[in-house]
Amino acid sequence: MALSCVYRSGQRFGVGHLTDILRGEQTERIASFGHDRLTTFGIGRALDERRWKGVFRQLLALGLLETDPDGHGSLRLTEASRPVLRGEAPVRLREEAAPVAGGRRRGKSTAPGETAVAPADDPLFEALRALRARLAREQNVPAYVIFHDSTLRAVATLRPRDRQALAGVPGIGGAKLDRYADGLLSVVREHADAAASTA
Repeated sequence: MALSCVYRSGQRFGVGHLTDILRGEQTERIASFGHDRLTTFGIGRALDERRWKGVFRQLLALGLLETDPDGHGSLRLTEASRPVLRGEAPVRLREEAAPVAGGRRRGKSTAPGETAVAPADDPLFEALRALRARLAREQNVPAYVIFHDSTLRAVATLRPRDRQALAGVPGIGGAKLDRYADGLLSVVREHADAAASTA
C-alpha cells in the first residue's frame, strides 16, 4: 500500500504528503497535484499518522525505499521493492507501539508523531542517548545538533546492523552517517550481543 502510493505519486514526495494521500486528507497540495484521484487516496484511513510514519521508517530500514540523494526528503523505490510491488515477496513490519495514556512513560515524553520506544528497546535507547551526550560534550554543541530523540528512537526500534540499514533511518543523512555510523552501530551490536547472551 505504502510502496504503491510512492510509485503512483511519482516518487517525488516525502512522508508527510504520502501519509496525507493514504489517509485521504483533502489538502491544498493534494488537490494541486490531483492526488485525490489516485487509487491509493484514502485507502489507509485505518492507520493514524504516527503509524504510517512508522511504516515508512521500516520500509526505509528494509531497503525497499530510499531518500532523495539531494536531501529534499522525497522517497523513491529501490530495486528491492519491485518483487514486493508485484506481489511476489511478502513484507513483515513491526507494529508501532501504541502511545501510553497521557503521552508519558516513566517520565519521558514522546512528541506527537514520534515513535514510542517499546520497553524492550529502552536500554538501547538510553545507551544511544548516552553516546549522543558524550559526542555533544566533545564537540561542545547541544545534543539535538548531533541527533534528535526521534532519530534515536528509530534506531532503537529498528536496530540496524550495518551502514546501509542505518542510512535508511530518518534523520541520518550522508554527513552524519560518515561521522557517527561506527559509534551508533557499535552500541546497537553491543546490546544485541548482550540480549543474545542472556536469552
